[in-house]
Amino acid sequence: MYAFPTIPTLENSAIRLQFFYIMDIAYLFI
Repeated sequence: MYAFPTIPTLENSAIRLQFFYIMDIAYLFI
């Protein structure tokens, strides 16, 4: 799994999850 910051906040978690979700979707269209 990917390492989270020392103080994981909901905002950081949401941005990180959304980023990897977009990357997964983009990977499908390559």
